[in-house]
Amino acid sequence: MVYKFIDTVGWGNNFKKYWTPVFLYAGFIFYISSIPTPEVGIQMDLSLIHIPEFFILSYLIFRALSREKISLWYIFILAILTSTFYGITDEIHQFFIPGRHFSIFDMIFNFIGSSLILFKFWKK
Repeated sequence: MVYKFIDTVGWGNNFKKYWTPVFLYAGFIFYISSIPTPEVGIQMDLSLIHIPEFFILSYLIFRALSREKISLWYIFILAILTSTFYGITDEIHQFFIPGRHFSIFDMIFNFIGSSLILFKFWKK
């Protein structure tokens, strides 16, 4: 049904090809964040995992936006801000999951990972 609407407004295959991976990956992040941390066993700080995790999200958003007729600079800013905002909402979501917690440091790592898109794709 959503794809039928997308076809009628003219986005068509480009939307399916470039935005579907963004939504699937964001859903994957949400799913992983919904898994409660067990109370027993070895506790590991997985904060650094957020850097590649949100780099990938930022890359997928960058890839989808690069098909639009907007400035490359705006594409970078939108990709970074969108993936960082998603990271903030993910941290809020984790606050309500048993064994998980809200972490400012995780949000900082989300931003760092999202911002790495600049170093990867910035053209001199």
